[in-house]
Amino acid sequence: MAKYPSEIFGCYFQNVMPEAEDMRRKFWCPFHESQCYKQSRLIDFPFGVCFAQVDGQEIALCPRRFLEKNKVFQTIAISQFGTSENVLVFSEVGLPGIGNFDFVMVKHKPFRAQVDDFVAIEFQTGQTTSTGQLVKGFKTFMKDHRFPEGTSYHKVNDNRLDLVATRMFSSTVDDLFDAFRRNDDIPPVEKFVERLESKLSGDMQIALHLSREKTPSKFDAPKPGATGRVRELFDQFTK
Repeated sequence: MAKYPSEIFGCYFQNVMPEAEDMRRKFWCPFHESQCYKQSRLIDFPFGVCFAQVDGQEIALCPRRFLEKNKVFQTIAISQFGTSENVLVFSEVGLPGIGNFDFVMVKHKPFRAQVDDFVAIEFQTGQTTSTGQLVKGFKTFMKDHRFPEGTSYHKVNDNRLDLVATRMFSSTVDDLFDAFRRNDDIPPVEKFVERLESKLSGDMQIALHLSREKTPSKFDAPKPGATGRVRELFDQFTK
């Protein structure tokens, strides 16, 4: 299976502009405006592979990659609510007895801390097991910028890969809570809505406002686990 890094520290591997070189030198994540948080036991600096090309397909490996310009959240808001107005996104929202949702998108009443509708969002990247080949390619690139032989080139936007929605998978809130019923500690949906309204009242400063360009500094995507899922413990409860 042909596998190599194709986007490194937010830039396509062919990008040799000074900005790209600076991000690689600083191990910088442009999607969160901080140093990359991905690690590998095989290297002693951040494992900054955002995308890998696997048998000719581009596979995202980092959840932060989906934070680019809030494209994913805008797409979900339009799909689920028909608008991005009066919509906030909270990260790491707890569900007692289960754990945290990666994100919960809340559509609220205009000028009121009252939930009109909500969507729970979980990010899943490509699997990061058996990364020896990727780490080798990454280390080689970081050392001398030598590109793998026989690599193919894909569509890029602003010297990085273009993030495009292709398919959507979803479930209803009722189905989600029904799936949790094996756990006696799961609260009713109404209690979760109360939790969201409390966050609307008190935590709006750390929420992502889709109508604004600036993302709050504390807004982040959870680190991926060994399988690429960002919350493997959470998955154990939902299988």
